[in-house]
Amino acid sequence: MFYNRGAMKFHSLGDVIERDALKVAALLFFIAATLVMLFPLSAQSVDHVPDLEDPLENAWVLAWDAHQLLNDPLALYDANIFYPYANSLAFSESQLASAVAGMPIYLLSNNPILAYNFVYLLSFVLCGFNTFLLAYDVTRNHWGALLAGFAFAFWPYRMEHLSHINLVTLQWLPLVLLSFRGALVSPRGAMPILFALTFTLQALSSWYAALMTSFGVGLYALYFFTAHRRPDRVRVARLALAAAVSLAVVITIAIPYFQLSGELNLARSPRDTEMFSATPLNFISVAHNNNFYQNILPHDTAEPLFPGALVLGLAVVGALPSLKIRDGRFWLLLIFAFAILALGPSLRYAPDQPPLPLPYRVLYDYFPGVKGTRAPARFFAVGMLGLTIVAAAGVARLGEKRATKSNLIGAAALLVLAFEYNGLPIKSTTVATGAQVPRVYAWLAQQPSGNFIEFPLERGGVVAFTRPMYYSTYHWHKTPLGYASFVPQTMLDLVNALDNDSDSANARLVNLLREFRIVYLLLHRRPIAPEQLADIESNLRQDSAFHLAYDDDIDRVYTLQGNAPPHPLSLAFLAPSTAPSGGVYQPFVVVQQPRHYPIVNDDLRPHNVSAIWRNGTVEIARQQFQIKLPRVLRDRAEGIPLTLRAPDEQGSYQLELRLDAVQLEPINQKAQVRVERQLLATAPLELISVKIPNPRIVAGDQLLATFFWRKTMEIDRNYEVRLALVDQSGRVLTQVTEHPLLLYTYPTLTWQNNELVALDYTLPVPHDASSGEYHLVIQLIDPRGTPTSFISPDGKTGAEYNTGAIVISAH
Repeated sequence: MFYNRGAMKFHSLGDVIERDALKVAALLFFIAATLVMLFPLSAQSVDHVPDLEDPLENAWVLAWDAHQLLNDPLALYDANIFYPYANSLAFSESQLASAVAGMPIYLLSNNPILAYNFVYLLSFVLCGFNTFLLAYDVTRNHWGALLAGFAFAFWPYRMEHLSHINLVTLQWLPLVLLSFRGALVSPRGAMPILFALTFTLQALSSWYAALMTSFGVGLYALYFFTAHRRPDRVRVARLALAAAVSLAVVITIAIPYFQLSGELNLARSPRDTEMFSATPLNFISVAHNNNFYQNILPHDTAEPLFPGALVLGLAVVGALPSLKIRDGRFWLLLIFAFAILALGPSLRYAPDQPPLPLPYRVLYDYFPGVKGTRAPARFFAVGMLGLTIVAAAGVARLGEKRATKSNLIGAAALLVLAFEYNGLPIKSTTVATGAQVPRVYAWLAQQPSGNFIEFPLERGGVVAFTRPMYYSTYHWHKTPLGYASFVPQTMLDLVNALDNDSDSANARLVNLLREFRIVYLLLHRRPIAPEQLADIESNLRQDSAFHLAYDDDIDRVYTLQGNAPPHPLSLAFLAPSTAPSGGVYQPFVVVQQPRHYPIVNDDLRPHNVSAIWRNGTVEIARQQFQIKLPRVLRDRAEGIPLTLRAPDEQGSYQLELRLDAVQLEPINQKAQVRVERQLLATAPLELISVKIPNPRIVAGDQLLATFFWRKTMEIDRNYEVRLALVDQSGRVLTQVTEHPLLLYTYPTLTWQNNELVALDYTLPVPHDASSGEYHLVIQLIDPRGTPTSFISPDGKTGAEYNTGAIVISAH
């Protein structure tokens, strides 16, 4: 049956989802199609996943949600990774709707992998079936609706992202659009309820899905109120109430994300989004495992957006003006709008031309949560849904008026599409479950609560973090490590510190482990070379702090008791030398701890800060703030930015900061600030201050200096710093060029906006250096070795900066 070409006529909810034979057959079809298109993974659900990275993390997420919802739902986000951070589940997607769907399987089987695969396979079934319902409501053609459901469910882009369950669980999106549209034209009250339910489920499946679904709904609302006259106010009021309830639920669940993001400045930079934006080439690229196009079209291992030749051809037929479908212009608008969003913040149409700004940049700047997403290309999933609806209309047009012809065309199209989308066999890998799980984790489950860590650490390997996360579902002890969409930079510092000290038991290693409340140290013996294992175990046995508590053929567990040594904090402040008159000015409260490794900060109370501007002895303005110190402090100075308003009048001012009524000492030059006209960032990095503890050194010693940097604008490369000690005639005595890294983990490309980056540099002075006065010359070097401009501590922009006098005396 094909939809009447006449005026729009709404079909009731029962007409859309009635359980007649055809709809039951459609559901069975998508179950069978999922089992076939995902074979052999679909037959290995008990103990196989696509790979051991994101799937293990996502299996952990679903298991944690189920565990916590039953035991302590109010502490859902206090997950057992990234100790001591609160709301650590919010470093990644909580996937709450998926967790609820998989919870019965998890509780019955105690198998996180089986629960993960159930949710995973179910998403394909429901993506297909729910798209079928939407397409049938639009076209009134069963074959077209089947093809639309198959195309959306098994689109090669989704097959490329088999490891990312948060990107494939889009099954509620078709019903969101179906019910939202229905709620605006139906007199019945069920549609607003269905909209609120499905929107909530989709938003709680994935943050990407929440955003793209919101934009899709917003686009339809804009279209509807533009294309249709006099909307029924009662229906609009019902829908608005349902939407408000749904948004209230979603925002409540999202609060920990906004709290964590505010605490740690978690956001993707515009450069990140540019890197993961679609290009025109993406729209003709296919998944690497696509058998049909592998020798025809380019491959893309991240964002292969090609919808298939058949879908494109049918969509062209469906878009012909002689065929009218419900809201036909909207589906075309949906395709176009989300293709534009997929292109990201800008489009560079010629290498020598400035990029063309696109609408995504407006969403990035002003829409809550968009800065937390990295890949705009993924937004085309909504455009693909629109494309499948128009393709369904094409099937309806080709088979119009003749049932036999329609059946032949529809069946043939499905067969061609299955052949075109074929990616068999689906690759997978085995995961230990049930009796195959190492015995040590069952032992850990019986032990008192205490943080754990696993050795050896595999540097650069995601599996080194996802595997312990997965196995922690069998005991739920906490750990300072983990893997997520965002990883706290302090965890990378901790990994490097552990890696540097794990080969020998020493006071530094013991204190570092005690800082993070480590009680159980799991030593996996099989992956370690015998000689390295012997050294590690010999050192552990020699240190009385470690006690062997568990031993089998594969694993050993050493326990560690005791407290870390005290670490009193020192506080100061740092003031950039210039400020725009009447504009935003951002100094830093600087916190330093005495240890040479990351520490857990126990001072989490709010502190009152007073910022006082003085002109000579006259107080010009005073501003009040509350701040909290970071939960984890690196082995370098940490900066807490303050947002002040600079004085309106130009001139030289002194800035004074008081923390809890105690005046803080300035790091740089008595905090003199020069207020000028509106300042614009003129260089990518600003060197706020250079601190040289001892400018008088002896030949043969080392010159120590701390540089305080911050990023002033988006950058697209990593820079190095060149330090040269020169005499009065300009002759270079000694020099060094280094990446401004922290433990080799923090290149300039990863610096956050307005983050204070304090770096220590060491410059060796030759033994035969002549006595006299020297200067330290600082240059910023680009990847080609060319000096580039930066903002110096005096507020000027140039290619180098000279510090004050350095006095060297001979032996």
